Amino acid sequence: MKPKILLLTAIVFSLFAVTLNAQEMALARVSYQGKYGFINPQGEFVIQPQYDYALTFSEGFAAVEMGDKYGFINTKGELVIGFQFDDANWFDERLVSVKKDGKYGFIDKSGRLIVDYQFDDTFAFSEGLADVKIDDKCGYIDNAGNVTIPIKYETCYRFINGTAVIQDLELTSYLINKKGEILETNTKVDPISRSNPELQSFWDEEKRGAGFKTRNGKIILEPKYAAVGIFQEGRSIVNEKGKWGIIDKNGKFILRPTYDEMFHFYEGLASVKKDGKYGFINLNGKLVITPKFDLVGIFSHGLAAVMIDRKIGYINKKGELVIKPVFDETKGGRWSDFETVNH
Repeated sequence: MKPKILLLTAIVFSLFAVTLNAQEMALARVSYQGKYGFINPQGEFVIQPQYDYALTFSEGFAAVEMGDKYGFINTKGELVIGFQFDDANWFDERLVSVKKDGKYGFIDKSGRLIVDYQFDDTFAFSEGLADVKIDDKCGYIDNAGNVTIPIKYETCYRFINGTAVIQDLELTSYLINKKGEILETNTKVDPISRSNPELQSFWDEEKRGAGFKTRNGKIILEPKYAAVGIFQEGRSIVNEKGKWGIIDKNGKFILRPTYDEMFHFYEGLASVKKDGKYGFINLNGKLVITPKFDLVGIFSHGLAAVMIDRKIGYINKKGELVIKPVFDETKGGRWSDFETVNH
């Protein structure tokens, strides 16, 4: 049965505990019969599947592809920036990178070109700076397009709390400030987990193990695990001898390594794999949704995407299928979670 089409006005979503205000909605990008659209938590199309590809919404806009060109729509499905770009990304700090004639630049929400097309690759703005690439080197620009940190590094990560991690040709890692000044050489600041408000993970090459430390570098849990996740809700997933378990902030096992695969906690539940199927455990390590799905996403707004016989549907936290599996995988083998969208 084809999902219902709905023009969204004011809806109270009873399927999740979080209350959204009148200026917000929850949408998930889905692929249906070869086209992309957006559904609400009832499984109804808010924006009909009509695009060849689509990104998720950010700052009220979503990049969509039709033919071989990208444009941008708002949450009403109205085309607000026409189909004219060869590639497009997500808005961040009111700017988005787009591609024309083989180069990337940045436009604002009116479609006005703010930073000229000159880069071979670009990433989102963070704290007023964006990392960009020319040839195979990276550096940083401000929101007027001025190069503030020279484009000469091998790897550049986004700024968080006034600092960023970069790597040179020898892959030595440095912690820099917004002036490009080096604060630490051979820094152990992890560029991936450092935005986490709880403990940050790090890898010790000499000990060949992963552990956790505070933002100022104080080691809290020694690097003794084969792999770790990120701390969320006072829990982190860890790997020992090929199996995954859960620890608390003191390193005490909540669940000893048991599962073949495990993903981070979201909304109090983490996905696990057992005997080739996926289910979910709670913060205490108790299995609350039996492993029976081919693949699963994360919980968002009380719902998680699941794959059954190569089709995508959504379950609630009881494991009940509340949106039938009629959607296809999106490009790259991934599908979307429900996200809060401002409009």
